[in-house]
Amino acid sequence: MASTWVKVLTVINQRNVVLQARDATLDLEFENIDSLLAEMKALRNEGWPKIFNECNLVYQAMHVPVPPSPDSTASLAATVILPKRRRIAKRFADDASSTDPMTDKSSEEIFKTDTHHVLLDAVISNVSTRYDRVRDIVELFQFLWKYQVLDEEVLCKFSDDFQKT
Repeated sequence: MASTWVKVLTVINQRNVVLQARDATLDLEFENIDSLLAEMKALRNEGWPKIFNECNLVYQAMHVPVPPSPDSTASLAATVILPKRRRIAKRFADDASSTDPMTDKSSEEIFKTDTHHVLLDAVISNVSTRYDRVRDIVELFQFLWKYQVLDEEVLCKFSDDFQKT
């Protein structure tokens, strides 16, 4: 989980440094939050293998003995001990399956879905909320700094909309 947090916080810190160093405007903040959101989504959807490999490298560098795993791979996923969630699936009279879908998952898959994705979903949700708020502010006030490139008709429409709020 620390590897995921390092990736997330590094990206957020880079955006904050840019915003603080340039005396950022709302436009720049909006663009930075937009790119941050895109990067967080990419990290969630495509970043797992890279993060998991980093975790395995750190784990192996620590020279921690690995107990034998059912799939005979010496990795971090083999030693992750997670509490078992008891889920009782509805079974119908004609259902002959006796396998429990919760026990069929590997430790890596459980960690990915229960920790990595949950963490990134929370971050994405919070960044999306901020993105929506900044977008609303930019849409409301953008005519004040873009008046030189707007034609008179559009400028009047923006000012009327602003007056109504």
